[in-house]
Amino acid sequence: MKQMSGPGVIIEAISAPQWHPLCNGLALESIGMISRHLPGVVKYGGDLEAQSAMLVAFCLAGITFVTLER
Repeated sequence: MKQMSGPGVIIEAISAPQWHPLCNGLALESIGMISRHLPGVVKYGGDLEAQSAMLVAFCLAGITFVTLER
């Protein structure tokens, strides 16, 4: 079983042929959260608000991936 990062999971989920309606919304929200908060995490390592938002974004990415119809 291969491991992927959050963005990799999002890209795979949003482009999967076995698409589920929930996937698109969750994936897009996750991408938006990552793009807004990643700079804060990288620039200010102690920014707990940005770290918390990234945690939520990666959880959404995981939900997006497991929601795919198999």
